[in-house]
Amino acid sequence: MDLIDKQLAPPKSWEKFEDLTRALFAKLWRDPLAQKNGRSGQKQYGVDLYGTPFDAPGTFHGVQCKGKDLGYGAKATTTEFDAELAKADNFCPHLAHWTFATTAPNDASLQRHARIVSQRRVRAGSFPVVAVGWETIQALLSEQSDVIEQFYPEHGGHLPAVLTALKALPSAGELDAMRRTPPTVASPSQTTALSHWTEIRFETARDLGPALMGRPLGPADVAACPVLPETAALLGDLERAGSARLAGVAGAGKSICILQ
Repeated sequence: MDLIDKQLAPPKSWEKFEDLTRALFAKLWRDPLAQKNGRSGQKQYGVDLYGTPFDAPGTFHGVQCKGKDLGYGAKATTTEFDAELAKADNFCPHLAHWTFATTAPNDASLQRHARIVSQRRVRAGSFPVVAVGWETIQALLSEQSDVIEQFYPEHGGHLPAVLTALKALPSAGELDAMRRTPPTVASPSQTTALSHWTEIRFETARDLGPALMGRPLGPADVAACPVLPETAALLGDLERAGSARLAGVAGAGKSICILQ
């Protein structure tokens, strides 16, 4: 399914939306130096980010970002549009184009207002303007896979590679057989074939001394450590799905749990 057929949720925070918009327009303009205008709290003159399009050297295009909480049905208004545009007229140096971008859905009345205002401004010798809602932004995003990878990794284009890697993993039956079979020394040919695996040996055993002294624990300490309850949960996940994930702070016992 193409990205344009999916429903991407707008960023929840205004800062995240601004970051996303900067990355998107940097690609559209082909300007890696497109940047935010100042920092939070500074006067921005109706321009949150600006850059120079590849096909319009020597000019500056600006974008004003307006995040809206869709959960409450908020939408951008023509009053907001006009107020921000009035500020953008004072941006220095003068802009060649201005975009009003919002997380709210595309709104026909706002788009019509922007077209009328833009036409009037061009006739008066000023820069054109446009208003874009979330549907338009999503359509533009659908053509920028690297921006999608950065802000929506779950929709990134790396899915085929992930599926290939998953297919290469051992099945649940193979994992069960590996768990029941004592470790053996692999031959050079086997080592090449199983290059994704690292052999772990448990012949050497230590007491709890290293743990009590705060030293890192490894295979030699497995027998001396109590079996952690998370071990059973991990084994259950491996049997059901063929994979498991263990997360925790440093020193929580992740390595011993995995070795067990």
